[in-house]
Amino acid sequence: MVANYTPLKKRRKTDDYTPGYVNNRRPDRAVIAYANLIRRFCKPTPPIVLGGIEASLRRTAHYDFWSNKIRRSILFDAKGDFLVFGMGHIPIRLLAKALKNKKTIEDIAGIAYIAQTKKGLALPSFETITKSQKAYVQAFHTFYQNTDPLTAQGLCQAHNDRYLILNPPAPASTTPDMDEIHDLAYEHDVHPFYKAMGRCGPWTPSGSPSPPITVVTANAGSVPSRFTRGEPCSAAAWTPLSARPNNSQRIRTSRAISWIWAAPQPTCTDLNAKKNNQRGLPGQRVSVSRSHAAPCAPTIPSTWIC
Repeated sequence: MVANYTPLKKRRKTDDYTPGYVNNRRPDRAVIAYANLIRRFCKPTPPIVLGGIEASLRRTAHYDFWSNKIRRSILFDAKGDFLVFGMGHIPIRLLAKALKNKKTIEDIAGIAYIAQTKKGLALPSFETITKSQKAYVQAFHTFYQNTDPLTAQGLCQAHNDRYLILNPPAPASTTPDMDEIHDLAYEHDVHPFYKAMGRCGPWTPSGSPSPPITVVTANAGSVPSRFTRGEPCSAAAWTPLSARPNNSQRIRTSRAISWIWAAPQPTCTDLNAKKNNQRGLPGQRVSVSRSHAAPCAPTIPSTWIC
């Protein structure tokens, strides 16, 4: 829906990831549309596993901005068999092995499914939250309090005479796990099937292709001291992939992530104080301890991949 409509609910004319940039391929509520097509044309129908951003955000009964009403879990609307939420690279493999070996899937972390009996901490039912705003708030509060893999309990939510079962989230990936994923032989290119239909991918307002992406390849020991102090880091601090030796083309980007997010960032208090100073308001010179103030979201140039 976000790909097809603006926040004002106006139809988008272009789509960066459709050949020719014409927004005429992606259906509304794509998860539901694609799941229905699979059930229609694939007989006998294999188990349908939902995943990705849309499925993760809509895994429980939720408020839908586009229709301005409370909708059921997308697992019911799409008539899927399982739903993998969050970073699903570990749960999806465990689920596939369990289905292949015909083993139980009820205890796999990071998945949701439909059952006839409830299991875990009960959320207010779908029918209840459609009638009561307080019940909706209570359901969201309980849901939010159980999103930490270390402390979360399993949840369930009644939808008429069936139950949505939410297992606790999958544990966070370790550094070796992330390195294994990022060492795979990705093509970093549009699939030839779509490339033959026309150019697609990020584009600039002028219509010219986006500038080449620079890949971070420095190791932790070579990060400049000026960056570790949270100051702007110049392009000279990074090594473009094209400048690396021919025999060293593989990179381990998960290590790059750890440097960038570990760097101190300007705090919201710092930025607000600066804004107030520019407006000439009184009492602007404030001293903020970076170790105690909440950091704002880090800003990383779009021409860097991390």
